[in-house]
Amino acid sequence: MTSRHKISGRFAPRMIEMLGSPAMRALSLSGRRVLDRIEIELAEHGGNDNGKLSVTHKDFEQFGINRNSIGAGIREALALGFIKQTQRGFASAGHHSPSLFEITYRPVGQAEPTNDWQRITSIEEAETIAAEARERNRNPNFPPPLNNKATPIKRGWHDPHKPRDQQPQNPTPHKPRDLSRSSPSTRWGSCCWGCCCCWW
Repeated sequence: MTSRHKISGRFAPRMIEMLGSPAMRALSLSGRRVLDRIEIELAEHGGNDNGKLSVTHKDFEQFGINRNSIGAGIREALALGFIKQTQRGFASAGHHSPSLFEITYRPVGQAEPTNDWQRITSIEEAETIAAEARERNRNPNFPPPLNNKATPIKRGWHDPHKPRDQQPQNPTPHKPRDLSRSSPSTRWGSCCWGCCCCWW
């Protein structure tokens, strides 16, 4: 005999502890929709391949997320510990690779879920993390560009760290960069044409 409480279709389980957690309460509507869409992708894979879930910008947009809110929603879900980005998407001439995601409260192969959202213990902390994530322009899950050393100040240049009376008398004028002669990869990201795949 079939139980009347049995769910007849596919479903995505979530712990009550997580639903009432500070991290979930601070997550915006866009962040929740991002999480929902990635869970649907996991279901499409039969519950397997967590950590290799490919969800594109178009997938999120077709799911009903405003295209201008997709990046902020992903950053929130990352910062609050609900998902990880295991591969950073990029696009270039003739080649495109989508981002890959992992849901932290679901198993990865034989490994137990990491439940990174549990590290946030107060609603104040969660709201601060969510607000900062929405304002960030780049994915916090990845390190800064390799060329992150400070550019040495050349002789004759204006040094903003010195008072005015210690500045050179005839500083070399700054020559504006001609972006019209540079490649798209120079004008935008280090690997793409300024698409949404990596400018989160």
